[in-house]
Amino acid sequence: MWRGRIWAALGFLGTLSVCGCGVGSRTRGHPLHGRANEPLSAIARLHGYVEQVDGENVTQHGHLFELLPGCHVVGTPRTWGGSGPDASATAETGHLRFVIRMRAGHDYEVRVMVSDALHRIEIETIEKDPTGEVVAKHLPVSDPNPECPD
Repeated sequence: MWRGRIWAALGFLGTLSVCGCGVGSRTRGHPLHGRANEPLSAIARLHGYVEQVDGENVTQHGHLFELLPGCHVVGTPRTWGGSGPDASATAETGHLRFVIRMRAGHDYEVRVMVSDALHRIEIETIEKDPTGEVVAKHLPVSDPNPECPD
């Protein structure tokens, strides 16, 4: 998982996890696959701290996306800011890239976690199966021409 320093933080009372939580199992996202009305069981859903998918800026389409199964490159924004009931923070994360072989019916969340103990943020992508169980975590890659994992 990527770790970085927080530039500004106020009033931490525990760990602040900032994510795209609340995405229901039937919630539809912006289709990046070009097919109309693809069943949710046939697509992968991506949400969270996302700026690019497969080299395309997707910020104008919201925060929840539908993709066909297969290998995808997900990029994050350069700067992050988040807040919770008792805390807020900003950080310069740089553009991070995740290379993920996405599976039909699975959800992928690029999440930012803020730890008060170390005043650091951690960024990772978690993969959940159709039952909602976390089955994998994906870390950012530094290779400019990465291959998709098997």
